[in-house]
Amino acid sequence: MSVVPAATRRRALGLCWSSTTTAYLSGWRAPTTKGTARGRGGQVLGYACSQIHRDQEAFRETVEVSIGLVKGSRGQGLGTSLYRALFGLLADEPIHAVLAGIALPNDASVALHRRFGFSDVGIFREYAVKNGQYISSLWMQRLQSDPLRVR
Repeated sequence: MSVVPAATRRRALGLCWSSTTTAYLSGWRAPTTKGTARGRGGQVLGYACSQIHRDQEAFRETVEVSIGLVKGSRGQGLGTSLYRALFGLLADEPIHAVLAGIALPNDASVALHRRFGFSDVGIFREYAVKNGQYISSLWMQRLQSDPLRVR
C-alpha cells in the first residue's frame, strides 16, 4: 500500500469508488478541507477528509471528519493509517473540536473513532434516508487539544 501523490490525491478524493462518494466529497469546502487517500494498483481503497462543520463564525474552529473504505480493504489497518495522516494534516490548523457522525450500525467505525480518542455525544434517530431506509447516526467528538493517542 502506498501514499497517493498530492496531485493524484486531489483527483482521487473526487473519484473514489462511486458517484455517491464523488458527489459527497465535492461538496466539502475550503479553507479547512483536508484529505488523504490510499491506493494500490491505481485503485483508491479509501479516503479520510475534513471540512468546516458549519459556515457560521461560531464554528470556525470546529471540523467534521469523514472516512470511507472499499469493502475489501476493511480490517487491514487502512482506516487507522488514513486517520493518522488526516490528523497529521490537521495538527497545525486552528481547530478546537473535531466531530464525526457515524451511520448505525457500524461497530468497526465506532471502534476506530474511539481508538482516536473520540467520545460519544449522542444519537440522531432516523434523521436521514439511506437506500430507502431511515438511518440513525452516532455523533462523536474529540478536542484537538487532547493528545492524539491511538489505542
